[in-house]
Amino acid sequence: MNLFGDFEAPFLLLLVDPPLGKFVVGANSRQHRQVEPLSPDHVYPGIVERSLRLVADEGKSWYMPIPAAHPAHMPEMKSMFDDIVALYPYRPTQSSADPLTATDICRQLVLSAWVARLRITEAEVAIRQTHMTTDPSMDILNYRNWMDGSWMHAWTPRDFGGLVRAKTSLERMDLRLLYNMDALGVGKTNSITEEWEAEAWKRLRDTLLTLKMRVDILLQAYTQAVSARESQIANKQARQVGYLTSLATFFVPMSFVAAVFSMGGDYAAGEKKFYVFWVISVPIAVLAFSVFFFKGPISKLMPIEEEGNVKESAMVKDALTKLMQKYSRTPRDGGLPV
Repeated sequence: MNLFGDFEAPFLLLLVDPPLGKFVVGANSRQHRQVEPLSPDHVYPGIVERSLRLVADEGKSWYMPIPAAHPAHMPEMKSMFDDIVALYPYRPTQSSADPLTATDICRQLVLSAWVARLRITEAEVAIRQTHMTTDPSMDILNYRNWMDGSWMHAWTPRDFGGLVRAKTSLERMDLRLLYNMDALGVGKTNSITEEWEAEAWKRLRDTLLTLKMRVDILLQAYTQAVSARESQIANKQARQVGYLTSLATFFVPMSFVAAVFSMGGDYAAGEKKFYVFWVISVPIAVLAFSVFFFKGPISKLMPIEEEGNVKESAMVKDALTKLMQKYSRTPRDGGLPV
């Protein structure tokens, strides 16, 4: 692989320690070589305790790669070499005559590790998607309330940063997955994988692309939630301004009456007829206050039917016609009124 991450030529590097049989065969020379007994200095030391603590106890149930002949020989997923040595005697269909035929267990273990990793990632994405706008400590989640009120809750800034990091992590995982598929020749004519293995790698890639799409949807929903929150804040401010404007109109009638009636002389402040100002301005202020703040309830208390409205309009029109005929000037010759 060059500096840019491209494979210049297909190659395979096989490391097996300890040997699987009593002899090994060269890939090019096809010569048999006797396996020498291992000395205590070259025995695999095992996993240190610090690394073992990093592996979750429940994580062992996620790895079920190979059905062994006996439950006691299930892989422990601590050392790939130990698992290969433990599982190899129970697979009589395989052969150690060719180094390429001794990698099937290793490949299945790698696929199992990839499946477990994607499952953990999928669970994390699902948890983040559920708790995006709800309290993570809720024992029982009411999905109806969550769907109806999710846009009303404040989304913390950490959510967006976590989604960006998840997107970056999935991109790195996708790149590593493509490297493995390219090295194995999945989807190419010179593939060294069997059909089941190629299908397994393709399904892993499909699962990873699905997770990336879900994270993208969450990112888009986050930006839409920001716009929705800004609109809600703007509407709330507009309502507050409307209330202040309506409240200001409560004092307009008083100044209006004082200006129109010029409230001077006996009607000025402190004079004997100043009560006229309050007699006129207070009813007007109450009427304006009722119209601005109780317009809905008043309209419900005074229902107007369409038919009655038409009749009232006709009655008003007839009354105006009679009034005009009564007070209009009519010529003595009985002609039309002027």
